[in-house]
Amino acid sequence: YTVWFWSKESKEGTKLLTNKGECYRFYVDKNKDIYVAETENNRVLKYYAPFYSNYTVVAGNGIQGSDRYQLNRPFHVY
Repeated sequence: YTVWFWSKESKEGTKLLTNKGECYRFYVDKNKDIYVAETENNRVLKYYAPFYSNYTVVAGNGIQGSDRYQLNRPFHVY
């Protein structure tokens, strides 16, 4: 997946981040950090603004399941 930023009336976008994997939804918080639900990797990552080169796993451990530390193909982030 790749996340782009397009400012209003812009002719070109700015690539914020790219990573291998499958992502259906992401969320941007008030600090402009980006949370990505990595569906096939069974985890949620938080990328830190403004450069988005560093991230932390904030949910899931990469193993599909129903244990309290696992996710089962997350599709949304709220």
